[in-house]
Amino acid sequence: MTALAYVSRAGACGLHSAGWLVLPSGGAISRLPIVDADTKLFARLSCVAADAWARGKGWRLPSVEEYDGLHSAALFIAPCTMPTMAQLAAAGVAANNVKAVDAFRNANMRSLAWCQEHDAAVWDRLKARGWCEESVSNAGKHWANGGAIYGWWRADGSKIQNPSNAHKGSQHTDYATTFHVWRPAEPGDKVEPPKVEPWTHIQARNFTPAERKAVDLVVLHSTENPIRRGVARNVAQWFAGASAPQASSHYVVGPDAVYRCVEERSVAWAAPGANRQGIQIEQVGQAAKTQWNREGEGPEDGLPVLRRSAELVRGICERWSIPVEPLNAADLLAGKRGITTHAAVSAAWKKSTHVDPGCGGDVRWPWELYLSLVRG
Repeated sequence: MTALAYVSRAGACGLHSAGWLVLPSGGAISRLPIVDADTKLFARLSCVAADAWARGKGWRLPSVEEYDGLHSAALFIAPCTMPTMAQLAAAGVAANNVKAVDAFRNANMRSLAWCQEHDAAVWDRLKARGWCEESVSNAGKHWANGGAIYGWWRADGSKIQNPSNAHKGSQHTDYATTFHVWRPAEPGDKVEPPKVEPWTHIQARNFTPAERKAVDLVVLHSTENPIRRGVARNVAQWFAGASAPQASSHYVVGPDAVYRCVEERSVAWAAPGANRQGIQIEQVGQAAKTQWNREGEGPEDGLPVLRRSAELVRGICERWSIPVEPLNAADLLAGKRGITTHAAVSAAWKKSTHVDPGCGGDVRWPWELYLSLVRG
């Protein structure tokens, strides 16, 4: 049975308090999609109705190019697509039955329940990213000026869906199609610098897609390479390549750069026993050789890597409310939350023999220095 379609009341639509992002091309675009005061969701209107509402305010729907400008300056979140595996399981729909999945999607894609689930997932992602009213990319697909749907972006900067005119002039709405608005330039407008992520994304081939609501651990590793510029990128590309191992990490940290390989809400394959509840950090270095507290540019000088790692982990701990406390094997078995190592995970659950990043018992890992850097 097809669920009733949810459509916003035009009189309830309004600009989010995050306001406007001034574009280098001129004018400004709303930082977030237009919101619905009745439901506290993003507004769902057809393209025709959204265009009429915007023009009634003296605004208009943004062009594709203006949405590109938003994306280049915005906080990126992974797209929230449906149906999810959890939705299929709850409905008793087999994920490998394409016809049944399509029928389930078509029956529910305009429903209030799916709009609510989509928007809740958007806000969860924003909370995990530490959102502070910046402009946002991927809070749905969006109606564009002229009738196109502006589709989602991947983390690597490519578009999942190119702008499409499939619903031009129709009354189509769905759970994911929201809309921003554009206004002309005003006195005092200032262009903000583009938001630069502290990492480059290279997607790992092997991981478990997930929508984790909580993370308990940061798990530290070493790649077992001498420290050199470019090694972190090589490791990330190894995780991504056709001959990728049955392993991955959320991040790879080198002396020169940080690479994200798995989105934090998904599960990387790095530390058996602590994958489901952990965020995995590979650090360029060698457990038995790297001098983690030593400054320099040599193959065993680990402090440049340590600094980058600590800065990254500070943000992770803030996003997921993880205590900045060291955990040994006994702490892990007791269910404590904090920062640990692959060596401690191996000792706790006996599912691997790895002792990185500082040998068994973390004897070569500078906990005091590292935690002081994480705490800033």
